[in-house]
Amino acid sequence: MSLDRGRPGGSEDAISDAEGRFQTYALPSRVMATAMRMPDESIRTSIKQMVIPSDALEFDAPDIEIVGSESRVISIQDADGKPMSGIEVRVRQYGLHRANRKTDAEGRFQLVVGEGNEFPTFEALIPDQYGIKRPTAFEVTKKDPIVLRLPKENADQ
Repeated sequence: MSLDRGRPGGSEDAISDAEGRFQTYALPSRVMATAMRMPDESIRTSIKQMVIPSDALEFDAPDIEIVGSESRVISIQDADGKPMSGIEVRVRQYGLHRANRKTDAEGRFQLVVGEGNEFPTFEALIPDQYGIKRPTAFEVTKKDPIVLRLPKENADQ
């Protein structure tokens, strides 16, 4: 089990006992709980968003069901449909940061996606004329396989 507060270094991990219970420490906040079946953590995950109340000294998390997941290849294209290589992509889910990935020479990267979870959102971190990486939203043009395209209005960035 991992509780993630949506920022780098903002997670706490715990291993459950034989009955699926675990204990971890977290400050009051909105968190995303990720459960995975060991040892094959890459194929059995579940994500659930929850809020730890600010006045809570203890908090009983809701049940989290383990569901199947799969590794998906995601393609990134510019406004003209050409692959975008070497682009840093920020992945968000349930309003929280989930991962950063960098596209390969063909404009692709891999991500494990769980069944029944909210479809992630994606932003490119594209440097502006001063070299500052600015988040730029993509349009999802296809979901199976996942293809993301930079909208025409953002093509000049």
